[in-house]
Amino acid sequence: MLVSVGKEPENAVVVWDVTTGKMLAVSQTECPLSAVAWDPQAEVEFATVGLSAVYFWMIDNEAGALRVHVASIPAELPSSPPLFTCCCYERAKNVSLFHAGTSDGHLVSWCTEDNELSCLFSMARGSLQAVASCDGYLLVGGEAALQVWQPILARNGNAVEDWKLAFTPAGLPSSPVCCLHFEEGQGLKGVVGTENGCVCFVDATVLGPSGTTAVVQGHQDVVAIIENHGPSTFFSFDRTGGLCRWSSLNRRLQGMSLVSSSRCMAALAPLTTDSAATASNPTFGLRSADVVVGTDDG
Repeated sequence: MLVSVGKEPENAVVVWDVTTGKMLAVSQTECPLSAVAWDPQAEVEFATVGLSAVYFWMIDNEAGALRVHVASIPAELPSSPPLFTCCCYERAKNVSLFHAGTSDGHLVSWCTEDNELSCLFSMARGSLQAVASCDGYLLVGGEAALQVWQPILARNGNAVEDWKLAFTPAGLPSSPVCCLHFEEGQGLKGVVGTENGCVCFVDATVLGPSGTTAVVQGHQDVVAIIENHGPSTFFSFDRTGGLCRWSSLNRRLQGMSLVSSSRCMAALAPLTTDSAATASNPTFGLRSADVVVGTDDG
């Protein structure tokens, strides 16, 4: 499945069947949304964040509808209204958490068992633009470049009591981090996109500044999205519609310029042998594609 979120005035949330290209469910929110994340523990649940709002969604396939829980927002956040800019899920020890970063450097966490507020932390000066969970660490990108944070768990091990800055990877360009992609079980190896158009391959398996970073100038504008496409390739996408395909060996395989009104992108999982046969049927719209792109006109 695929989720797309629209801007004002409709603020639509649409769930798509990737196999057929058809809409499964549609809903709306009161405020514009800025980020979406799928719950890795549940196939039919995801969350969205935006201006002064965090929504937890569940897809009701039988009814063809979306059920939503509006999360409580901590009053301690200094910005009013707060703008949530990025989000991710995390499985930490015995508890599953959802994190959302704000435009003023705060990280708010909710427990996904009951979608109730868990904790609030001040992580950086300036905006948080990207956040990801990987192998027990939290990677945070924004105006303070890339930081790796380590949780301090409560004595019972069921809650995060605090966070401490573990290290800042060396070798990154002096430009804000706008997006990143790290996967669980990969040993803190991932890809980072920056405001000045660089794609950075980070290997922090050796924790601390001794980790390695390879920097490639892949785009002419802000790298807005990085999406994995199978075990050995991924896509990067900039704010002017530039799309690049990369190998995991720091090599650009392909580059193209899409229409200037392109605003978002999602990579689809590579086809298996069975799904490739299905995709050869033209009635199965999206499944033969590598990426899906959203434009200004909806």
